[in-house]
Amino acid sequence: MSGGSDLLQGIKLGDHVQRTCGTCKTKTGAEMSLCPKCNAPLPPPKIVPSFEQAVESALYHALQGQVSIDARGTISEAVRECPSLATFLRHAAAVVGLEAAITFGFPRLQAESDSLLNQYPDVYVDSTRSFLDEQLRTTQHALVNLRQRAVANPLAALFGEYVEKDEAYAAEREDVRIKVGTGQSTSSLEAKGTQLEKVLSQIDLHVTTLGPQGPVWAGFGEWHPLTADPEAREAAEWHALLQVVSNIANFSPFRQNSNINTNLRSG
Repeated sequence: MSGGSDLLQGIKLGDHVQRTCGTCKTKTGAEMSLCPKCNAPLPPPKIVPSFEQAVESALYHALQGQVSIDARGTISEAVRECPSLATFLRHAAAVVGLEAAITFGFPRLQAESDSLLNQYPDVYVDSTRSFLDEQLRTTQHALVNLRQRAVANPLAALFGEYVEKDEAYAAEREDVRIKVGTGQSTSSLEAKGTQLEKVLSQIDLHVTTLGPQGPVWAGFGEWHPLTADPEAREAAEWHALLQVVSNIANFSPFRQNSNINTNLRSG
């Protein structure tokens, strides 16, 4: 897990603190003591509602097991040749994003509230702390539910199917070798070999789709100008999505796929 996947990374508590002049209603930063318009003394700074709105907005889609970058079908379009991947990637990216928010985001925002109080002792932070505690509990509960409803990794399922069919192919080949003497060719052996080839072609397709030259990484390249700003919510979601893709790519059978192909075609 990476801090870059933290869905709350673009939210800074200090950006949502202001003073409002009681005389002319001018709004200004917390560092001001006098109104820049009427020169009246300013009241204590307050954390404005936009902070809570920003937190809720950042978490909204992930709490439901989705990511906002897929609102226009971005993920589905990238993996349209492997449709079962879309559901898995959306769900897994939401899990990664929430995990990062729990590990990095909430502790940072809680620390910022402590720092704000130290800097401005008259600021009221109790309701903000309560809000963050409530949102953290909600996120933790949602994460447990999402993990319990984990979407199956279609590539792992294909590898499982490959192992099963490979065992059947090997058993058939050995049976033919014993009975016929060569084990090179029978209709049943060819049929099992064909089934194995079909599974391998699906694995190849998934490998190509998820690989560094595939459409998922290409999609990130197209969106990158919009996500280059680390404060953009889309940036965190893309990092979460690409972390999921990288985790799949580092799965050892995935990396050994070319060897699997070679073993079949030489057998």
